[in-house]
Amino acid sequence: MDKNSKIYVAGHKGMVGSSVIRSLRENGFRNLVFRTSKELDLTRQMDNEPVNIGVGEDLTIRELAERVKQVVRFEGEIAFDISRPDGVPQKLLDVSRLQDLGWKAQTDIEEGISQAYEWYLPSLLVDRH
Repeated sequence: MDKNSKIYVAGHKGMVGSSVIRSLRENGFRNLVFRTSKELDLTRQMDNEPVNIGVGEDLTIRELAERVKQVVRFEGEIAFDISRPDGVPQKLLDVSRLQDLGWKAQTDIEEGISQAYEWYLPSLLVDRH
């Protein structure tokens, strides 16, 4: 991808988005256009393909649930309703376009879950009444 190409970015204020922006800038991409997801109409992209953000590894819902359980120290049982559909069999994102832009995830899934949980915990202490 040409480093002068416009790159439209939505969702850039979170942990993953800000990391992607930092990496793009470090790799010489300067024509970044920031929009909210409402402002960025992804249904009218024409030649522009969306860029998936992920690590390029597959994980089942059960594996993800077990990892979250471990991080939050949940001691109960996780129940799955096998009578209900479970969606697409594989939820792996193609992250090759993101890697072509010079970005590679540097946080593994366990650390990412842990960081998200640590970020979330203080919000439980806020009095919402």
